[in-house]
Amino acid sequence: MLLWVIVSAGLAISLEAFAQHYLRRGILLPWVNQPIGTIGNTNYVGCYLLFPIFAALGLRRERWFVPLFVFCLFISRARASWLGFGIGFGLWLYWTVPRKVFVATSLLCILGAIAAFMWFPNGAKGWAETNTLRYRFKYWQASVELWKESPLFGTGMASYRNRVYDAQGRLGQRDPSYWNGYDEPKPRHVHNDYLESLNDGGLLYAVTFWGFIGYVMLRVYRKGLDRMTRAIFCGQVAVLVSAMFFFPFRLTDTAVLFFVQSGVLCSPESR
Repeated sequence: MLLWVIVSAGLAISLEAFAQHYLRRGILLPWVNQPIGTIGNTNYVGCYLLFPIFAALGLRRERWFVPLFVFCLFISRARASWLGFGIGFGLWLYWTVPRKVFVATSLLCILGAIAAFMWFPNGAKGWAETNTLRYRFKYWQASVELWKESPLFGTGMASYRNRVYDAQGRLGQRDPSYWNGYDEPKPRHVHNDYLESLNDGGLLYAVTFWGFIGYVMLRVYRKGLDRMTRAIFCGQVAVLVSAMFFFPFRLTDTAVLFFVQSGVLCSPESR
């Protein structure tokens, strides 16, 4: 039932994003001309779509919706979610298809990804543009600099948004080249949930939080997975991968879905 609800919500959001992209106006939000669905941001909707994609893979009839979900993920240009999907889907294929099919499909996907980035050169619609990645390296440097102020306990929840400017100032004083190519030095998030958790609560919080998630994932894996729970597990892996370049655990919708699905995986009836 839960997977069906996730797929149904994903279908509505995907149709809205499709209309926003091609009709330049939404169905539910007619004033929007970017593929954001009803989530509020292209990166947000890209990360959200990871859940209906893998939920549909775990069902039977609903698998027909997967191409639509993946296409909407593609036009969202949420590259952190592309990476998460690639690894999660690869894991799902590894578990569900013969090894020769897995290897052949993996090679085709890798070649397709390389071809896409060659076809859309740097700057073309932002699909292969690298400024955002370069900016993320700047954000991460500032995050580490801020974490050094209090390695064990951190500097407080959501402190990065307000204290990043002091950290950037110190980095710029030590190395003026830090500002090279950095036209918008106003980050609100680290764009890496693992690093930002160190800013929030230091090692004490980060080890507790991510250790708990790691324990749950390991426990579920050892318990054994059927077709449905394999798909959910792969979706969880995809979200954890995207968290290296994004912040899914700071968005209510993706965080709630992640922990609800974790509860489903841990339930005695899930196998």
